[in-house]
Amino acid sequence: MANSIVQNQRGADRNLYGQLRAAFANDPSALSNMFGAPTLARGPDYTFDALTDDAVAFTCWDSNDPLNNSRADVGGFPSPALVFPANTLTPVEAFVLVANDDTVGAIAVRALVLGSATAPTLVSAFENTYTLKATFATAAATAVTAETTPGFTITSAAVATGRYTIALPSGAKAINISCGLDMAANTVASEATHAQPNSIVTATGAGEIRLYGDATPALNAPTDTDILHVIARVRETNGHVYRHTQDSADTAGTLLKFAINATPTPDSLIVQVTGIASAELRWSGGVWIGDRLPVAFRTQI
Repeated sequence: MANSIVQNQRGADRNLYGQLRAAFANDPSALSNMFGAPTLARGPDYTFDALTDDAVAFTCWDSNDPLNNSRADVGGFPSPALVFPANTLTPVEAFVLVANDDTVGAIAVRALVLGSATAPTLVSAFENTYTLKATFATAAATAVTAETTPGFTITSAAVATGRYTIALPSGAKAINISCGLDMAANTVASEATHAQPNSIVTATGAGEIRLYGDATPALNAPTDTDILHVIARVRETNGHVYRHTQDSADTAGTLLKFAINATPTPDSLIVQVTGIASAELRWSGGVWIGDRLPVAFRTQI
């Protein structure tokens, strides 16, 4: 089998400079020879740095002003807004390093922009896996940070006996949940032994987990030895490429995502980061804008 590794720049090519000239002229064949992939195989189209000290989403890059110079006429060059034409699909990716003192985390996400003359949107094209592990003490639930995906939460106090409120990211198109209980002690008693989801609302991400006893189909309060495990498959607009933050509480709850800013006309694509309350975090990242699907492609059919 042939080696599938492709160099970013083919230094051994005799026609390197000719390839470069053609690539700079946006020749598709030359671009494919010079770059192994349209996004992460090359350097980022835009870079950003940010500082957060709270848990509020902070916009660190906006396609309406991609160079973030406010289109300065003095001391800088205007940076025209990026345009996502109607009836196009543009893949985009973002990567960020987040640090708190000596703790460093990494997050990468991707999205798909459906172009429009006035209001580009993000397509719910990605199926992500969310996990939740929770322990109990006097029926109060506590999520285990290292084994719980950020954005998946459980309310500590029960709504009623054996009923706990959970929340997943809002705006999802589909949510499928499976869950179960195990026990820290190897005993089976008349306590909660089954778990099932209830009343999951995809638009808000709100839902509930109900715990049942083994002898009768009645709601039971968990004991201190019960451990709840939940796996959720969620279809949403941001795809999880990879994440390495859960190993430290300094970065565990941080988030990176694409979103739409409806303030300018047309709407713009933004990259947001969410830090942690009362913790100073430094962010350094990049944004890759992929090739759009041209309108001419559709007219050929």
